[in-house]
Amino acid sequence: AARGQECELLRGAVAKQGAQLQESVARQEGLAGQLETARRREAELGAELQALSRANEGATAAATAARQAEESRQALLQEGKRLMDEKQALEGTLKGVRARLREKEGEVKALQEAKRLMDEK
Repeated sequence: AARGQECELLRGAVAKQGAQLQESVARQEGLAGQLETARRREAELGAELQALSRANEGATAAATAARQAEESRQALLQEGKRLMDEKQALEGTLKGVRARLREKEGEVKALQEAKRLMDEK
């Protein structure tokens, strides 16, 4: 009975880790989408910056717009880097969770086998 409870506790722990793993994956996918959006926006702003620079070289209004676009681009680059760093950190966490999950699954299998052997005696 104690082994059965221990198996149930381990199954619960494995299920909880699996749910945490799924949440980590969902967060990672969300971050990947945000990063892709930031990259597209960066490309749009870069193209806009180039167009403004060519069309209005030397004009004060164009210089102001170009500076603002560059500031926005830099902010997006920083946000993209932050998102990439966060994604990499989540991938590291995910790798650790997967390793722990494999360990727990091995423990559960060993306990199930031990229980089966004890039940056969």
